[in-house]
Amino acid sequence: MSEESENNLLHIYKSALASMKNEIDRLNRCLAVQNYQQKLKILEAEKEKLTDTLESMQSHCITPLMKSPHEKYSERTKTPVLVEELITLQARVIETSQKINRERRKISQECEYLEDNARQINGSLYILVSKFNEAKRNNIDLKCQLKKLIKERQILTNTYSKITKALVKETPLNEKIEKIEKQERLVNEKITSVNVLKKMIEQLKTPTTIENPALTEIFNKIKKLEELLKDNEKSKRNLKISIEMTQAEVDYKKKNPQKIPTAIANKYYREELHSIELEIAEKSRNVKELERQKLVAQISYSDALKEKSNLEPKKKKAKSVSSCCTYLSLATERNPSRIYTSQDSMRASKKDTQKVVGMVKKNGESVITRDVLSVLDMYAPGQNLTSKIIAFNRGHSGKLSSKS
Repeated sequence: MSEESENNLLHIYKSALASMKNEIDRLNRCLAVQNYQQKLKILEAEKEKLTDTLESMQSHCITPLMKSPHEKYSERTKTPVLVEELITLQARVIETSQKINRERRKISQECEYLEDNARQINGSLYILVSKFNEAKRNNIDLKCQLKKLIKERQILTNTYSKITKALVKETPLNEKIEKIEKQERLVNEKITSVNVLKKMIEQLKTPTTIENPALTEIFNKIKKLEELLKDNEKSKRNLKISIEMTQAEVDYKKKNPQKIPTAIANKYYREELHSIELEIAEKSRNVKELERQKLVAQISYSDALKEKSNLEPKKKKAKSVSSCCTYLSLATERNPSRIYTSQDSMRASKKDTQKVVGMVKKNGESVITRDVLSVLDMYAPGQNLTSKIIAFNRGHSGKLSSKS
């Protein structure tokens, strides 16, 4: 029993050593394969570089259809060198490609050999390793898919968050849109109203033909009056300027009387006296007209009182007489020495009143006022109005004759 157990142990140790040797060989081969792979990568990089250089050289070697003679001469000198370089590069590329193919073949052969050995040594282990490698590959693929799905989930979450934010902002945006629409409606209404007003203003600006002849006459008269006013203003300005100039001359001459000769001074004085006399005559005429108007008013008032007294009943005679007395007292405020009674006024005849009315009235309006009566009292104090007027006319005509 002891010998059998020892033999079994030896057999186990031998098998373990053989398996360990096989693993060592496999690892060495794997390292060799890795080295071959690195060499292949280096060779492929060199091949790519060489292919790039070949392409660049070929692009340089391509010549255009029409060239100048100078360029042809320069290319003749350069082309031999470029062709030699191309040939050498092509040879190197071919060598590297051959080396790469050889290394690939070697690696594929070694991999096949290793797989065969693994199958021969332990088929179940080879199956497990192959399944493990497939599981690794599947795991890698699943990891890649999971990463893609995670990215898609992030994108979807971002889009979902954006959509939710947009939905939250939807209600205020709708409110703003409604407000903007209301404002647009108001703006459009205002624009239409403005356009209507513009049309109305344009229609008002356009001159319309006036069919009413009375209005046309009135407008023409207004235009004429405006023109007359403008002319009057111009004449007033000119008169003011001339008056100021004459006033300045007069002031200068008054300040310097010695410079003016006597004949010219007498002439100026005569002119001034004549102008003053004319003004006095005009004013006296105006005064006479005013006095006549006043007298006519008084007479018409007395006649009205008479008619009133005649029309009233007998019981109310006292009141009419008192009113006549009050009027006569008002008429004789300036001359208290002469008092008119109601009996004297009643005795006046209708013929005298008509004559006085014709003298004193002008176009049916009275001329004499209280100021005129005060002036007439200076010529004939305490006398009738007719005597005052006669005295005034005589005195004024005598003065004019003496001056002339």
